[in-house]
Amino acid sequence: IPRSPVFTRSNRMIPFVVKPAGSTAVLKCPADGYPAPEITWYKDNRLLKKDDRVRIYF
Repeated sequence: IPRSPVFTRSNRMIPFVVKPAGSTAVLKCPADGYPAPEITWYKDNRLLKKDDRVRIYF
């Protein structure tokens, strides 16, 4: 049975992250639903895609 996506820990989410250039940022988005929600990340209004600099885990 389909379930709408929900944030499972919305009280721990940070809406805006600032890090120095060259440093590492770890962003988490705990969510649940069925089928599993698709999560996309953006930086400066541009979609982040997996490459040598960006690693995305689900």
